[in-house]
Amino acid sequence: LDAKRDTVMEEWWNRNLHLRRGGYDRILIPADYSPTVADVEARGIHGEVFVQEILWLPFAEPRRFLDRLGDELLPALDELGLDLLGAYRVAMRPRQVLTIVGAREWSWLAAYARAVGPDARSGSAGSVSTWAQYKAEVTQHAEEMVLIPARHGSLYRRPA
Repeated sequence: LDAKRDTVMEEWWNRNLHLRRGGYDRILIPADYSPTVADVEARGIHGEVFVQEILWLPFAEPRRFLDRLGDELLPALDELGLDLLGAYRVAMRPRQVLTIVGAREWSWLAAYARAVGPDARSGSAGSVSTWAQYKAEVTQHAEEMVLIPARHGSLYRRPA
């Protein structure tokens, strides 16, 4: 018997198997600057909405992509009212990266989408514009998922 096994999560998982429809699990390799769970808790990161992106890039590009994200986008996130929750390469999928960004308010997510979206070249300034242009050039395919934090979770932004 595995003494470290989380039996509460195992019970939850088994009880909710009927809700799962496809997909696959990923083993994630964090960028050096990607915060740990302890970092997220220590900084008190919370928000109304989070966006998970899975991007398919050219071979050999994921490391360069994450380096540029750290250099060009990470410094601007706080100004945009956003927090990085994770930036990862995906093991055994050499073209994929996965990022999770949290917005403290919904409107800030919209501003971020405008800043890094396909039309960002004309409206953004500085490192965000450079980042958006690079991201658009190298991304071959992308999937986004908007996530709302559970009310009992530490990421949930409690009303004032």
